[in-house]
Amino acid sequence: MGKLSKIEQEYLKGYAQALQDIMRLMTGENGCSKSYDPIDFSDGKIHSYAFDMKDGGRHHPLKDYKDIEDIKECMAKEAEEWLRDG
Repeated sequence: MGKLSKIEQEYLKGYAQALQDIMRLMTGENGCSKSYDPIDFSDGKIHSYAFDMKDGGRHHPLKDYKDIEDIKECMAKEAEEWLRDG
């Protein structure tokens, strides 16, 4: 995947925040140490404290994802696993 447009970045920020909110509402706990800013973007990477994504780190290269749906699916699966196992 190449670069994300500003609209795509804002959409993914909202999507990530919604997943964090659901995790908190269903368990009473926050999935990360921050209750805000679950993802951000710069330098061709996704930066996240909230999601481990495909590589398990804090900085996730966009080239690891085929499209925006791949990013959403990765975050949704991680949230589902956290809710199921947490």
